Parts: sequence; structure tokens; C-alpha cells
Amino acid sequence: MMISGSGLKRVLANIELAKTGIERSESVKAVVLVTGSEEDRKRWRRRLNRIAPFIFNRDNSTFVLSVREKIDNKTREGNFLGALLAYSGLKQEAERSKIKYRGSVSLMGMLFGRGERMSPFTQIEGDCKPAIASTAVNIVIDGEKTPISEVEEALMFFAPVAVYLENRGFRGVLNKWGDETQIASIDLGEAAGENGSFSAYDIMKFISAKEVSGELAGDKDWVVYNKDRDMIDQFPRNKMDVLVSQLKERGVRPYGDGEYYAGVSLGPVAVSYQVMDIAEQVFHEHIRRKGVCLDFDPYVLMAFAMRGDAERWNAVLESDQKLQALAGPKGAVPDLFEEVNKVRGMFRDRYGRELNLKILDLGEDIFWTDVGRHDAMRKKYSALNDKGAIGIIARKLENIPAARDGKGNIIVNSTVSHDVEVRDSVLINSTVRGKGSIQRSVVKDSVFGDIEMTEAFAVQSFRTGKTVLKKNSGIYKSLGSTLDILSLEENMRHGTLLTAAGPIDMTVAESTDLRDKERAYDAPVSGNKISFGTAYNEMFGVSMEELEKRREKAIEAIKRIDDVNRG
Repeated sequence: MMISGSGLKRVLANIELAKTGIERSESVKAVVLVTGSEEDRKRWRRRLNRIAPFIFNRDNSTFVLSVREKIDNKTREGNFLGALLAYSGLKQEAERSKIKYRGSVSLMGMLFGRGERMSPFTQIEGDCKPAIASTAVNIVIDGEKTPISEVEEALMFFAPVAVYLENRGFRGVLNKWGDETQIASIDLGEAAGENGSFSAYDIMKFISAKEVSGELAGDKDWVVYNKDRDMIDQFPRNKMDVLVSQLKERGVRPYGDGEYYAGVSLGPVAVSYQVMDIAEQVFHEHIRRKGVCLDFDPYVLMAFAMRGDAERWNAVLESDQKLQALAGPKGAVPDLFEEVNKVRGMFRDRYGRELNLKILDLGEDIFWTDVGRHDAMRKKYSALNDKGAIGIIARKLENIPAARDGKGNIIVNSTVSHDVEVRDSVLINSTVRGKGSIQRSVVKDSVFGDIEMTEAFAVQSFRTGKTVLKKNSGIYKSLGSTLDILSLEENMRHGTLLTAAGPIDMTVAESTDLRDKERAYDAPVSGNKISFGTAYNEMFGVSMEELEKRREKAIEAIKRIDDVNRG
């Protein structure tokens, strides 16, 4: 991720804007968290009610609602139908609680999926990947240090976007897909009149204008738009030559450098309450019909962008096998195009104008991180030690100083034994008691005995024995006494699963294909006693409170073992 000097200034300003918005209670007024299971719904309801004053409005004025994505016996809805279902829940709860949400922008976080690619850390967090600790600074609640989770960081620093829309007259739902942290590099603090009014914007797709490259073409969906910010089309990820050909067909021309530019789809979508009301009515049966799952990206928004052009829709349908599976004659939603146009027609009849589908560019230098995969997690934690713009942003989120000592270290609220050599590393809220070395690494909220660590990371771990972490390895909530030796080879991960029967150590390689159910998820790998699938079943439904109790019990057991061993 490359960020320019001006982009860096904007990102840092927007981080500060989020923090001041919390302190002044000028952040979002309503937050809806949409989860995939009833267990997660309860988990996040309790969690957000407790933490909302620290990540939204200090005066505790933010209305928080946690709802389940699914209805009846459906297995999943997708983020479009899921948003409509959640919106229905918001309206009902707001009526019961006398909450006037329609005068503001409601921030909706969408948290689905089993988090297989983050095994075993998903299971360690009670089968909830968004609960993995972020790099945002710990907060203090009732005198207790509380780490910010990934989803809380994501919502906290996207809230200024909701306020930005609201200040410009938009009223609706801002759908923040996933637990990715996205911090805009446009000026979210500019005066409301500077960027025009959004009061007549009905659907807004968020993008980052980028040069089309081979890597991005195959990894992201792409959006075409005009100078008036009208969204013209959306293309699914594809090979670069195919994507460039599609862009040419839609009138996109290369810049002076000969390269093509378009909008990378960022995931979030804003939809006015007026459109949500109509879409909820039109898609009512689809929400309840088993086997129907609809996401905003790419096809629902693509259908809206075609503005009734059936000829073009049919041409795309004929050439796109994934669209055929969804909206073809034998697809799950064969009437998708017709239903989208029904929304457009009803909107036109009700409000006397065409529905406006717009884009909002959050800037080329948008800061974008997540922990959806093990390599991404390593990069996110390691960013705290980065010497460039990414490191400056990560340390701003963590609220630690930029200045390094004579050995190139940033050591904050930590105690390190004189027998441990630390160079070019970042240590936060940690204790290292033994001997060894820490080189070019990141340690956060951890306790160690003897340590040998090179270009690795350790987060919320408590290991009093010998620990060896080689290049690009990392541990998360890893536990062990003085009797336990942990040695990780390059690119390995380790964590301790706290089951009802006791702790179980689990290891995985960064390169393991965790989507391979048969060989990597439902069968033990890396010498583990159980598979990640078994671990998932074992941890299903375990609350955050129960996990904390198990962790405290496990650490107390380690201390007792260490006392006996020393005696």
C-alpha cells in the first residue's frame, strides 16, 4: 500500500476527526450490527452496549442494535437482502424505543462468515473473527484495559464518513461491509458546502480511483462513472486484458500515460431511507425464500446502473457464468433485473424523478487493512514497526509516539530484562523477564520469559518458558508455562484454544489453504491434536465473558506451575 504525503496528512486528520467526534459526542447516532448467528447477535449486543461511549459518542447517545442476518430456516441472505432485513429490524426497534433515526445516517456493520482463513484465531475468539484484536489503542472501561476488536476499529474510523454524508443532506443507511479498517484520504472535515449537496443521492457506491493493474484487476470489482459522479457500470474482478476491454466498451479512455483508471469497489454502499423502504417491499419474498442470497456487489448494483437497459443486461447475462447461476432462467433469482427496475419505477412514481445512483471516491490513498487472512494479519500488526507512511498511520491508531530510542525501538509501558537485546522493534504494554533478543518485531499486550524473535509478532500472549519466533511467524493469545518451549519456523502461527476441557495448542502455516475443507480444515494439520472444524464446533456459542474467565483461569494455572518450578 503506497500513500502519498498529502494522502497521509488526510488519513491522519480523519483519524483525529474520529477521535474528536467521540469526545464531543458528534459521531453517528444509530449503529446496526448484522451478524450471521444468534450467538453472535447476543455477543455483539452486550459488547457494543458496553463499548459504544468509547468508539462512537462519549455521552452514550448512540442507539445500538444487533440483529441476525438470517430469518426462519435460511442459511444466509447476503449483504443486500441482509441489509433490508436489518433495516426492517431497525424500524421496528426504533418505533418501540421512540428513536428518531431518519433525520441522520445509520451506520450498518455487516459481519458474516465462519472465518476459516483465520483459523485457529477465529476459534480462539469463540468462532468470531471480527473479535480479533486490532492495532487500535486499548481503552479503559471500569478501570480495566480493554482491547479494541477489528470490527470496532472498522466502525469507529468509518463513522466520520457517515457524519460527512449526513452534513451534506444524505439520509439513509451507510452499509459498512465486513471488519476491514478503511480510513478515507479525502477531507472528511471540510465545510458542508464544499463538495455539494447529497440530498438527492439515492444510492452511493464507495470507490477509490486507481490505475488498473494486473494484481488489482483480478482481486477487486471495478466501477465506471462519469464526471457528474453517476455510476455507469460495475465489473466483477477479472483478468486485466478482459477488464480493459470491458472498460473500453463503456467509453473509458486511457490517460496521457497510456494507462486505464477506474474505481476500485471498496465494499461500502449508502442507500437512502426512501430507497430502502421500497426495496424492502419489492424484495420481501426474496428475503424469506430459502436458497436466495443477494449481495450489493457486483450484480445488484450493476442492475441498478444499467437503468432499465435490458439489452445490455442480457448481453452480460449471456457472457457471465456467475450471473447466470444467480439470475439466469434456472438461477436463484431469475427476476433480479425486473425486481431492480420495479424499485426504480416505484421510486419514480412516488418521488417524481429518476433514482440517482452515484459514486463517492474516498481517495486514492485510502488506508485499508484487515485480518481476513494470515498474511494480512501479519502485515497489519507489523505495520506498527513500519518506517514509512503505513507505520505512521498504524502508530497513530495505537496512539504511541513516533520517536525511537538509540537502538531503533519504540517501547511503551513495557518492562524488558537487561538480558534481552531489543533492536528496531515496537513493544507495547508488555513484559519480557528472561534473556534473549527481539529484532525487528512487534510485541503487544504480552508476557515472555526467554525469547528469540526476529521479524515476527506477538499479541496478547503469555509465555513464561522459552519462545522462538522466526521470520514472519506470529502468535496470538498463545499461552505456556516455564515447562513449555515454543519454537515456530518461518511463516508459522500459534495460539491456544481455551476449550471447556482445558487449553489446546494449535498451529498453522501462513501458506495453508484453509478453504480446502477436506485436507486443511476438517483434518488436523501442522501436528495439531484436532482439526479446525472440530475446534469450531467445540467453541461454538462460547461468550466473550466465558472466554475471559477461561483465559484468567489458564494464566493462573501457568503462574502456579511456575511457582512450583522455581521452588
